[in-house]
Amino acid sequence: MLHPSLSPLASLLAATCLSFALASASGHACELSEPQKGTVAEVKDGETLQLTDRTVVRLVNAKAPTAPIATRDDRPWPMVDEAKEALSKHASGAEVELRYGGTRTDRHGRALAQVYVVKGGERIWLQGELVGAGLARVYSFPDNHACVSELLAREAEPG
Repeated sequence: MLHPSLSPLASLLAATCLSFALASASGHACELSEPQKGTVAEVKDGETLQLTDRTVVRLVNAKAPTAPIATRDDRPWPMVDEAKEALSKHASGAEVELRYGGTRTDRHGRALAQVYVVKGGERIWLQGELVGAGLARVYSFPDNHACVSELLAREAEPG
């Protein structure tokens, strides 16, 4: 636990540094499973894909903006459309690799994966692209934190 006299910003910075240190000390910050391949049928929102086999995939460790459930008007919520458009640009109709580094599904049965688009021998890491563009923030769970240090590094890069 961090010292109670630290400001919220100082606490966040200390936690981030600790996360980097732990990842570096282990040397295994982004160990992932062998790929499970699929094709994107639909981009649901800025962090959710549906594959042609009906698998719904959440981009684990990258939280894109979403409108609150209780939104009662038609005003656009900041950055929601932009995040979905960016994900669509990279992933719509694309062949993807799902790679797992922790818990594989959430309580709703959605796959929790690091997702890579494979185009012409090139692999594009979707979480890294969204976080690097400022369209998603990094988050983690104790049972699913592979690649978090890499994402935090991208999040910290100047825009």
